[in-house]
Amino acid sequence: MKKNSNKIDLVFLTVILGMLSVVACKQPQQSQDIVFEGTVGGDLKGHNTIRMYNGITQENDSATIVDGRFAMTVPFSVPTRYMFALEYEMAEKGGYTPFGILVDGPGNIEVAANAEEGFYKAKVTGSEVHKTYEEISSQLDQGGEKINKQLSEKYGEAFVQQPDVEAPEYTAFLNEKRQQENTLLFNILNEAAEKHPNSYGVLFALNRLGRDLDADRLEELYNRFSPDLQQLYEGEKIAANIEGQRQSAIGNTLPDFTLPDAEGNPIAIKAYRGKYVLIDFWASWCGPCIASFPHLRELYKQYGGEKFEIVGISIDSKKEYWHKAMEAHPNPWPQLYDDQNVSEKIFAVTAIPATFLIDPEGKIVAKGLNSEALDKKLDELF
Repeated sequence: MKKNSNKIDLVFLTVILGMLSVVACKQPQQSQDIVFEGTVGGDLKGHNTIRMYNGITQENDSATIVDGRFAMTVPFSVPTRYMFALEYEMAEKGGYTPFGILVDGPGNIEVAANAEEGFYKAKVTGSEVHKTYEEISSQLDQGGEKINKQLSEKYGEAFVQQPDVEAPEYTAFLNEKRQQENTLLFNILNEAAEKHPNSYGVLFALNRLGRDLDADRLEELYNRFSPDLQQLYEGEKIAANIEGQRQSAIGNTLPDFTLPDAEGNPIAIKAYRGKYVLIDFWASWCGPCIASFPHLRELYKQYGGEKFEIVGISIDSKKEYWHKAMEAHPNPWPQLYDDQNVSEKIFAVTAIPATFLIDPEGKIVAKGLNSEALDKKLDELF
């Protein structure tokens, strides 16, 4: 009787395990998709398409807004930011303000927007990293307002709103403003990194908002993240900025690099050794860059020759944009195209126009010179 009982127990156990296996197989697998869904209020005037794009992952998609609602599904690949645009804004307003949503994994993300107010004001729920980034941005805005208020009490509100670059207090004002803003930025990002350890939202903020920090502070924050996050697009950008700041410090010898000219010929920057060289980073879409050309032409006419050269380096995304801009604004100095991202990797450029003055031995002697400072520096040299 005991042996038969054991056989019955074994059969019963086998049946139960088989049933559990069938049940497990019938359980739905966890989705690896990101589902964007939400509402778009306002009169769309028949422009019912919402578009999504991602320049990093090269994804593009669109959805139709039906009865004020839309849904869009994309497979999750890496933590990234997806950009959205309404057909309504492009058709009715002649353009749109980009709006991005941060994601760090699959899941459902709800969006609530109003077309007439602007999609950039949309409210997002379902993404913690997006919420983290919004918190950081809000804190920076509030802190910036306090800084401007303090500076207005010292320098005057009109001066703070529109600084006079020729005023004797301009340099002191600019240095004070930058120092306070960088301190605020570091403190907020440092606190966010402690509150949200290894968060893609903090990494994104560090790349987008924090690259004006000095290399030491930037590296301190960058080292908080895991190798996986450091290898993302934003992590690589931050690493390049840190390295660029180290290499482009005043007093350092500029590393050699080679870029193509307008005809595609490779030009090595060391070919200009023996002269003072003003490297000018610009782009076809940069209004202040174009506005600086007339003054640079005057300087080139006055100093250009055996002792002084200007080298323009375009950071345009496409060469055809660069070529059209050169045709529209013909400058007499050499023009190169940055197809190797030396603007970031070597010079840590975060905004343009950006200028660097190199001496005949290849050392960086000045950078970020405005028109007045550049005039003064060249007058001293020549």
